[in-house]
Order: sequence, then structure tokens, then C-alpha cells
Amino acid sequence: MIGAGVSGLTFAAAMRKAAPDVEIALYERDPSPTHRPQGYAIGLRNGTGLAALGELGLRDAVVGSDSIRVTNLVFTNQAGQTLLSLKSSPDDPNTTYRVQRLHLKQVLLEAAEPRRVQFGARCLGYVHANGRVIAAFEDKSQVDADYLIACDGAASAIRQQLVGDHKRYLGLVSIHAEAPIEVEHPLLDGGYFLTMGKNGCSFFCYRQPGGVYWSYVVHADSEASIAEQPKDVLLQRVQSETRDWHDLVPRFVAAAKVDTIGVRGYYDKEPIKRVHEVRVWVIGDAAHPMCPFQGQGANMALVDAVRLARLLATPRDPQETEKVDADIAKRGRDAVLQSRSNARRFHETRAFARVQRDLAFRTASFFIGLFRSRT
Repeated sequence: MIGAGVSGLTFAAAMRKAAPDVEIALYERDPSPTHRPQGYAIGLRNGTGLAALGELGLRDAVVGSDSIRVTNLVFTNQAGQTLLSLKSSPDDPNTTYRVQRLHLKQVLLEAAEPRRVQFGARCLGYVHANGRVIAAFEDKSQVDADYLIACDGAASAIRQQLVGDHKRYLGLVSIHAEAPIEVEHPLLDGGYFLTMGKNGCSFFCYRQPGGVYWSYVVHADSEASIAEQPKDVLLQRVQSETRDWHDLVPRFVAAAKVDTIGVRGYYDKEPIKRVHEVRVWVIGDAAHPMCPFQGQGANMALVDAVRLARLLATPRDPQETEKVDADIAKRGRDAVLQSRSNARRFHETRAFARVQRDLAFRTASFFIGLFRSRT
């Protein structure tokens, strides 16, 4: 396995459970598990990511005391008026639990066994030889195996060799921060809120221990044009552009700690039709890099890993191999395109298109509420 992120660790844990006699090894380019910031909390859904963890017996370990069940996602306009409310019950397959990425990776690393991970190993590519696959590394070493599983993320060297494509910039960049402020407000009671502004920007927010996390998404020619600016300048920009938004937004922005300001550009890649070539597979973000506006990246990675481990732990069946290949590719394609569509919809700059979007949201919210009242 190339990459010890969510998909790589999940695949290793799944193989240990399904085929304990199979020798597995992970190669990770980072020098340690915590070398880079592990990012903010991620949403895991009942019907996808958490179901996959359940198969491994890890669901309860991941959904622990620090996780939060999201009972509602509220979309508002700039004035704070609710456009759409997406409520969920504990048994709803779309119900999301917010967990810390670092905690998820720690649970998976323990299940995969830390001794199986070699850190500081950057894979550059592979070749097929004598019925095996050989991975080549930056330090000139090579490793041969029965299968090579690419779990090395959106910038996957294996995918680049297999497909030869490049990431697609969506024209959007987030300026994000943490604010140590405790606020009781209906928009946060259910878990998340997303406010869509008249300027085509959006403000996403959720509670976390000790305060809130927020992300302000702007249109930009490039990620670098935003990332090269000083943190205090970025914060001043958000303050200026959200000054007349509903009261929660300027309050949270004013409370932000400057040293937590970060920048993230949004990218994806065109969906691919196959994720498999002879003895090489790509899964997770290597298979279907997507922007986060569908909240499915980690969920797809977990499902991919468990599904593929189940296949490779049993005698090879060509028909089942094609079925798993098609399943991973199709699920990934659907998630990528839906996330891309949401990125456009949430950040619409044309006034008439925003009116149409908001009307569609309100209509959907009305019928959802009507259905709930009858059931």
C-alpha cells in the first residue's frame, strides 16, 4: 500500500481482519504520522463511512466521546434567513458524525499495526515483471508484491502513471480559522450552518471543543494569490466582506485567533472509468479527488478500502474484480460531480441564478418539512 492516510490504513486494517495470513506493508512519504497538520473534523455518514468501520469492528472506537452527531445542516442567505434545513435521525443513512481526523487515523493505525508502516518512503512509480508488481522509491529502493494499492491521495504518483491527468482548479479558495468563543444559537444547535453571500462567497461554521471553526470561501484566480498574503491581512479581508452579514458571522470572524488562519484551494480531477490495471488499484482520493462540498471524500475512501480488501482476501474471480472496479469508479464519479456541482451552486455570482437557487432550496425545505409532519 502506498500511502498511510485514511484509505491506506483502512485497507490494511481490513486485510488484517479478512486475511490475517497475508503479508501487508504500507509505505508513507511523511516522516511520521503527525508530521503535517491533520486538518479539521470530518463528517462520517451512517450509510457509507461508518458502515465500513462497522464491518471492521471500529465504529464505536471512532464515534467516541469527542464525536458529535450532526442533527441538522442549515443553509441560510446573507441575512440569516433559513433557505434549507436538512435534519436527520440517528438511524438515517445520511446522518453524519463529526470526528477529528487525527483520532480517526489513530484508531485505524492501531488496527493496521504501526509496525507495518514505513515512514519517509516516497513512491515514484511502478512496473510489472514476472507476474508481480514492483514499486520504485525515491531512495532508489524497490519492493515487489502481488498487488500494489495506491492510497497516496489527490497527488498520487501511481494515478499519474496510470492515468496521466492533472488536478482541476475550481476557482475557489477558503480562508479558515478557529475562534475560541462559545455561542448558543439555533443555527449551531444541529451541527453545521452554511451561509451563502450576495458576493458569491460562503461562510461555513461548526462548533468544536473550546469554540468554533469557520471557513470563508472566496473566488480567486489561484490559490497562491490568497496564500501569499499575511494572516492578519486575510482576516481583515473576511471582516470587511462579512461586516453586513447576519450577526453570527462577524462575531465569529472578530473572535478568530490570527495564528489559526489558514488557506486551502479547492480542486478535483475528471472522474475515471477504471481504478484497476492488472495488479494495481487506486482507491480513496487517488481514485476520485474531489472538493469537500458533498462531504464524501473520507466516506468514499473507507468504503473503497473495505470493498477492495474483501475482494483481494478471497480467491481471484475475474467477474467480481470487474464488478468492484466498476463500483469504486462509479461511486467516485457520482461524488466528484455532485461536489463540483455544489461548489458552483453555493458560490453563484449571478444575481438571477442566486434567486433561482434560493427558491429551489426553500421549495425543497417546504416539502421535506411536509413529509416529516406526515410521518
